[in-house]
Amino acid sequence: TREMLRADVAGIDIPDRRFERLENGLATAYRWPDGSTRVMVHVFGSTPRRRHGPPGFAEIADAWAEVTGERIGHGQPLWLNVFDNTLRQASRYRRGRVFLAGDAAHAQMPVGGQALNLGLQDAAELGERLAGHLTGQAGDELLDGYHTTRHPVGARTLTNIQAQSFLLLGGHEVDALRETFAELMEFDGVRTRLARVISGLGTARAQAAPQPATASASTTTPRDRSARMDRLAEKTALVTGSSRGIGRATALRMAGEGALVAVHYASDENAARETVRLIEQDGGRAFTVQARLGAPGDVHELFLGLERGLKERTGGTTLDIVVNNAGEQTAAGVAPEDITPEHFDRLFAVNAKAPFFIVQRALALLPDGGRIINISSGLTRVANPEQTAYAMTKGAIEQISLHFARHLAPRRITVNSVAPGITDNGSPVFDIPEAVEQMAQLSAFKRVGEAVDVADVVTFLATDEARWITGAFIDASGGTLLG
Repeated sequence: TREMLRADVAGIDIPDRRFERLENGLATAYRWPDGSTRVMVHVFGSTPRRRHGPPGFAEIADAWAEVTGERIGHGQPLWLNVFDNTLRQASRYRRGRVFLAGDAAHAQMPVGGQALNLGLQDAAELGERLAGHLTGQAGDELLDGYHTTRHPVGARTLTNIQAQSFLLLGGHEVDALRETFAELMEFDGVRTRLARVISGLGTARAQAAPQPATASASTTTPRDRSARMDRLAEKTALVTGSSRGIGRATALRMAGEGALVAVHYASDENAARETVRLIEQDGGRAFTVQARLGAPGDVHELFLGLERGLKERTGGTTLDIVVNNAGEQTAAGVAPEDITPEHFDRLFAVNAKAPFFIVQRALALLPDGGRIINISSGLTRVANPEQTAYAMTKGAIEQISLHFARHLAPRRITVNSVAPGITDNGSPVFDIPEAVEQMAQLSAFKRVGEAVDVADVVTFLATDEARWITGAFIDASGGTLLG
């Protein structure tokens, strides 16, 4: 629908311009070392002509005069070219022994070198998968993963290029939008995000072939950041209580898989912002939303912030994934006979009532095929008298999962419970080696769980691979419940 005429011309002397927007169009001019001048011009409102070759020099000279008022028709054309805002993508990147990459897989307007970056990433991904297959590290499913991984990345990049072409070649109807973008570009976070998008550095690469396991750098950071895919590309997720611990690890993991994550917190805004910072520095997308669960109006406040954040970033309020992670426990050393009615009510308000009404409110935003994951506890399966009331709330969580799983099955929405065991959530007790060693003996693997261990399970349940799992109790305790 729009095109840019280009030419290298010798024998002209015109001012340099860099994508200068004038009354009638857009113009660029710069001088090559040999003295010739590259000119690029688009006339606002013009539409591409049918062509069987490059444009004529007279057409380019006329367009240049219409936009700039300068005459270049006396010059000598050395090269003539035109590009437009064509946008096409192959529906499949693999068909048997044929694989598509680069320009064979997608056609787009050449702005910002994004097509080059996209093609190089296609080649790198395909090359690694072919090598893994040919060396016998994996079967044919490894090659099928090329389309699954790269097609969503291509679609997202083409959408970005389409938006840029609209801003670049649009007429005066886009002036207000360009001004808004200019204001947003004053923010470091926006510049960083757009730089990652355009360069392709914000695209997480999948691990194509099996690799040896490596040690974790922290309890909340995924073990291998290169082992990421885009299994949640174009998805949106709400993770309650994601300013630390399992919630933070889950937010990081889902963002690493391509999801836009709403990072919920109750009171520690700095911790929530740190979660967002960690996500963004790794090329992901996230925003904070505050609500003190268990207080009057808690779910309404949560969803006001959530819907506002989603609409600002996606233009809509679709919520694909809900993770009910936020919760409170009884302090250590408090016997059941010392639990007060107020504390009991508080536990149920945060751990059971809030998740129920979060799910209820989310139903209007969840599309068919959505995901709900509720964080329970291994304490619903083993006795710990000090946590009687807490365990009761987690039993309620499991009932929410069970009954909503049946209720939402016609919409292909899965609902599952994940039960962690002893997990390092950053509490001071995990800094005491003797205490950690004692707790580790309860696990079949003789170690304390890390937040990312649980986050990986939760993230899997959010993917399409888990579409046949619903109403399940998932033991993520590292074998603690084996006895």
